[in-house]
Amino acid sequence: MFNWLKKSAPSREAMAPVLDQFVKPMAIATALTEAIAEYFTAVKNGKISSPAYQRKQGNVVGIWGDTRLEALRQLWGYGASDIALLANHHQQKRLLDAVVEEKPHLEYPQQPSGDPVHDTLQAIFQVYLFLGEAGSAVGDKESAGATVFSVFEQQAKTLRTKWGEFEAAVHGSGNVPPMPSTLVEILYEDVTRKAKTIALSSQFGANYRAGLNCFVELFQREMKSQGHADDKVKKEGEDLQMIIQKILAAESPESLPEGIRI
Repeated sequence: MFNWLKKSAPSREAMAPVLDQFVKPMAIATALTEAIAEYFTAVKNGKISSPAYQRKQGNVVGIWGDTRLEALRQLWGYGASDIALLANHHQQKRLLDAVVEEKPHLEYPQQPSGDPVHDTLQAIFQVYLFLGEAGSAVGDKESAGATVFSVFEQQAKTLRTKWGEFEAAVHGSGNVPPMPSTLVEILYEDVTRKAKTIALSSQFGANYRAGLNCFVELFQREMKSQGHADDKVKKEGEDLQMIIQKILAAESPESLPEGIRI
C-alpha cells in the first residue's frame, strides 16, 4: 500500500474511493457478524421462522434479506473458517490462488482441515450448497442445480487476474490500477442476487414474473368484488405494479424504500 501511495501521489479527492475500498470489506464482515447473530437469536426465541423460503405468509423483501443471512451463516463455525480473511486485502491473492488452483470446494468428502484458508473456502461452498438446496425447494431456476457456484467461481478467476496485475504494478513500474474488490464483496453481491430470486420463487412460483402478473390480476379482481370503482381498481393495480417493478429492479433489500411489501 505504501508503494502504491508513493507511486500514485493521489489527491485528497482521489483518496476517498481508496479509503472506502479499504473500509467497505471489513464493514460488510462486521455487519454480517452482528446481523446473523441477531437473526438466529430471534429464530431461537421463536420470533421468526427459519428457513425463510418455507414461510407461506411472509413477504418477498423479508424473505430475501433473511435467506441471505441464512446462506452466509455457513461461513461461521466451519472448522477454522474466518470471514475476516475474505475482507483482508493482504490475503486476497493467496485465497484466489487457492480457489483457482487447489479448488478445495471440489474435495470429496468435504471436511474441515484446521487450515483457515482451506476451511474458509470450503465454508464459501457450504453457502452455495444452502442456496442450491433452497433454490431446488422452491423451483428457482437461477439458483438451483450444479451451476449455483459457477458465477462466483468465474468472478474469482477474474478477480485473481486483477489482484495479480495490481500487485505487480505496486511492486514494479508503471501506473497502478484501481484496487480490486475483495472476495467478501463479490460473495455478498452474488448471494444477495440469488437470495432475491429464491424469495420471489418461494412466493410466486418458478416463473415468478408470470406469478406476479397473476397476483396483480387477482388483487384487482378482489377489489372489484368488494364494489370498488373501476378508477380506483385501476389506480391500485398501477401502484402495485410500480412496487413490483421497484423490487425486480432492486439490487438489495436495503435499497428499497421502507414499507414496500408484497
